[in-house]
Amino acid sequence: MAAASALTKEDEEVCQSTNEFVKIYHKTVDQNRSRLNHLYCLQKATLVWNGTPVEGPDDIQAFWEKLPTSTHRMNTLDAQKMVVPNMDGILITITGNVTFDGPAGDHVFTHSLVLEKEDGIYKVRSDQYRFLD
Repeated sequence: MAAASALTKEDEEVCQSTNEFVKIYHKTVDQNRSRLNHLYCLQKATLVWNGTPVEGPDDIQAFWEKLPTSTHRMNTLDAQKMVVPNMDGILITITGNVTFDGPAGDHVFTHSLVLEKEDGIYKVRSDQYRFLD
């Protein structure tokens, strides 16, 4: 029972910390895109935006900066530690609504992030963002 209790506690901690990470991520996307590259792994970050791949933190930031201003509202979040050899990772799955200024309008989205520790800090390694409507 003690092992199960420890896993439950770890799971709750992962969910709480990733909830904070996602809030920071969406706030940065919505209000301060010029700082977005700092949330991504330096060498191996990828974004797939509605089927369009973008690689590298600077190119990901530049991609977001070309999009209209946005407002994200998160509806659900699930997070779990990944059991992968030689990787301290977390898988995050988010659903929500996003509003873009102008004709881009409102969308329901799903967002999956794989976080990996880089220099002792979790950063985005893989980012999958898709509209559901």
